[in-house]
Amino acid sequence: MFLSNCGSKDSTPHGVIVYNVSYPVLEHSILENVLPSEMTILYKGDMARGQLRSVGGIVNSEFISNQQKKVFKQLLKSYQDYYVCELNQDGVDQFIQTFPSLRFEPTEETIVVAGYNCEVTLAYNDANSEAAPMRVYHTKELQITNPNWYTQFNSIDGVLMGYELEQFGMTMRLEAKEVLERPVEDAAFLVDPKYVSVNSQEMETKFEHLISEFND
Repeated sequence: MFLSNCGSKDSTPHGVIVYNVSYPVLEHSILENVLPSEMTILYKGDMARGQLRSVGGIVNSEFISNQQKKVFKQLLKSYQDYYVCELNQDGVDQFIQTFPSLRFEPTEETIVVAGYNCEVTLAYNDANSEAAPMRVYHTKELQITNPNWYTQFNSIDGVLMGYELEQFGMTMRLEAKEVLERPVEDAAFLVDPKYVSVNSQEMETKFEHLISEFND
């Protein structure tokens, strides 16, 4: 999910992509009032930082990806608590297995999203054969190498511009609404020292507890 800075004298892609976030099957709860409605991704070369912030900044969920080094960091800020989980390629592979297994079917359909020509691929959930397929929009116009390496969409060639994520009992629909070309400092990909390192199981438990807390 990273973008190129087309036309810039600097050949390193850098900028930001902004996604609308919606929750197609979310039941009425307090979650509707605190869940983020927007996701931003800062990118520069092989680095990217995704940011999902709740209303009022009560809860922030972020990730930092280094495609070249194959390092993925997941960050969670919950009230006054800060946690970070770092994964290598093996850890990423295990993380991907926690998501529903998807089977992809290319189509001849195309669509323009945020000004970019996108291919449309249908993604079928292997665990639910009766469910309608997810429509995945992806573009090759953004010249990023292996942008989906840390996701269950890693076999799709191109930057994801519209897709769904399912985690912790929630489904999120993300669709790009804006691509901005602007400088991104290297410091954007550093982790604040206040974040406490936890392993993947501990991080999953903290996310699940947080969702359960809001649903109560």
